[in-house]
Formats: sequence, structure tokens, C-alpha cells
Amino acid sequence: MPRRYSMERRASMTALTRARILSAAGEWIVRNRSSDLQVTDVAALADVAPRTVYNHFPTVDDLLSETMEQVTSEFLTIRLQDPLPSESAAEAMDRVVREWYANLSANSELLRALLQIHGSPAFDAALDHARTVRRTTMTAVLRRAEAEGSLAQPFADALSLGYALTGFAAWAAFVDEQGMTGEAAGELVARTMTAVVSGATASAS
Repeated sequence: MPRRYSMERRASMTALTRARILSAAGEWIVRNRSSDLQVTDVAALADVAPRTVYNHFPTVDDLLSETMEQVTSEFLTIRLQDPLPSESAAEAMDRVVREWYANLSANSELLRALLQIHGSPAFDAALDHARTVRRTTMTAVLRRAEAEGSLAQPFADALSLGYALTGFAAWAAFVDEQGMTGEAAGELVARTMTAVVSGATASAS
């Protein structure tokens, strides 16, 4: 029994060390906005010897690949909830836009780093997923507005507008260039898109 406990403890310590190395590598990538990490830098951040890093990851490519998968998995946690049955199109649009902007604000530093790293299959997959989430959810809300007869613009135009305004580039333009808070930017976009699905601009279309 003591032997089994010892083996389990060793496995637990090994897993913790591996997790610490991956966390340090992810921190380095976000801090430097680069994937050109060195084992010595990661070892220093993880407070382990370089040999320990190599024991877990024989090559830098192995470390980078798993780190990118872990870092981008955080990006994949960003979600937009589909319109609820009890919501009108305007209510659904207001909610999902505010939720999305809150998520962008919470993940802004991670996203800034990832958007400067090219050639990572893990990141490309995460980015494609995020685009699909936005487009699918925006489509669902706009279809509801269409069914309610309250869509103030042609569907394709409304979808293009909503898709563009919920991208990270739009978030960055409001926050970085205009000096708005993420919450204020979310409110502005929510008002804009709510008007599109509530018929508020119907007379101008």
C-alpha cells in the first residue's frame, strides 16, 4: 500500500510540474506576444531546471505545440448563448452582444498575443471556431427578428454589420483607439444592433 501511495504521489507531482511548465510557457507567449520561446526562459518562469523541461518535452516544438493547444483552449471557452425561447430578437441581441464584449474584455491580453502568432494550427482552429460561433449566433438572432417582422435592414447587411461589430478588431478600436471601457463599448454595440432588430431604423431602410 505505501508503494502504491508513493507511485500515485509521484504521478501527481509529475503532472503538477508539467502543468507548471505549460503555464509558464503560456505566460511567456502572452507576455512577449511571440511563439519564439526558449527552454531556459520557460524553465526560469516555472522555477524548474531546463533539464526538467526537456524531460517533459523533448523538443521546443513539442512544448510549443502543447502550449498553443492549452492557450487556445482558453479562447475556445468564449461562447455566445443562443437566443432563449422567452426572448424577443431585441432582448436576445442586447444580451449576446454584452456577453460577447465581456468575454473579449476578459480575454483581451490573450487575444492580443494570439493574433500576433501565425502558423499555429491550434490557434487557427480556435479562431475559426470563434468566427463560427459569432456568425451562427448572429444568424439565429437575426432570423428571429425576420420572423417577428422587426428586422430594419436586409438580412445580409444586418449579418455583416453584426459580425463586424462583434469582432476583436472592433473591440480594440473602441477600447484602444477611442479609450472606451469594454463595458461601454459593449453597450454601444448592443444599442446599435438592438436597433437593427427592433425595427427602430425601419423608416430609413
